[in-house]
Amino acid sequence: MNANLKDIHLLAQQFPDTINLPDQQKVNGLGPDCFVQLLSERNEGFWVKIVDNDDEGFTGTIEVIPSDKEIAGFPVGNTVRFKKCHIADLGCDRYCWC
Repeated sequence: MNANLKDIHLLAQQFPDTINLPDQQKVNGLGPDCFVQLLSERNEGFWVKIVDNDDEGFTGTIEVIPSDKEIAGFPVGNTVRFKKCHIADLGCDRYCWC
């Protein structure tokens, strides 16, 4: 798993009034071709298209970086491994129809 990703569940515990977790039922149903947003340790968000999932987590391709800038360690097109706890937002009904 990528150690340079924010654990959204920990953030929600630290800042319950400002951090909203994604719908866990939808998270549990995610699979290939779904889009999710992850946060780098520097709180920079980017979108990932899931290409595979297993009991350990997800594998995705970095698709969209806001403002066309590169986030250190997360260039567009690279593959990233992540867990459910790293998912900050869902692309459901915006970028995919999970």
